[in-house]
Amino acid sequence: MLEWIKSAWRGEAKLWHVFWLAGLAIKFTVFALDYLMFRSGGDLFAALLFMTASIGGSIFWWVSVWRCAYNVSWRPWGHISRGVVIFQIVIASIVTFWLGGAIMNSSTVASFSGYESTPATTYQGYGTIR
Repeated sequence: MLEWIKSAWRGEAKLWHVFWLAGLAIKFTVFALDYLMFRSGGDLFAALLFMTASIGGSIFWWVSVWRCAYNVSWRPWGHISRGVVIFQIVIASIVTFWLGGAIMNSSTVASFSGYESTPATTYQGYGTIR
């Protein structure tokens, strides 16, 4: 298994192995970790494990597919697979940028969700409630 991972990373594996088999294995692992993270109630370790697997798996898949793109019998599959990689990187960048902005600025979340943000109200003995 380790040799296959190395050959995929070096661009020596068949494209369909990397595109379909590794892609499905990575997605299944990420979905399983995502499920465990939400079952754990937001545990920091689970969140870090999920993020590491998601980012690491995506980078491995992108690089491997890019390098193995022309290990096919029909050359256009290489062009198509590289297009898919570029598309996924663009989408991942947009989502990351949007989520980063939404996390840093709660008014972004309110404006995208259709809710207006409400001013904070201080109640005697209870602190600030939004």
